[in-house]
Amino acid sequence: MRDLKDDGGPAYPVVALQASVAGNGMSLRDYFAGQAMAGFSSSTHQNIKPNLPRWELMAEDAYKMADAMIEARK
Repeated sequence: MRDLKDDGGPAYPVVALQASVAGNGMSLRDYFAGQAMAGFSSSTHQNIKPNLPRWELMAEDAYKMADAMIEARK
């Protein structure tokens, strides 16, 4: 079941030129979380070897940060 959190809408909204063209791409929440993960992996965590539980925790933190950014935009 999909999380019902506010996803901030589409990160790169476009107007569909045809009714058959659908989809808004990634949500702003996903974009923010991806940017947070990029920052985590390139700065303070650059020496971390791929350790799945640790990366899962960082991913959870990235979405918490994304949720905070969406809330701050309101």
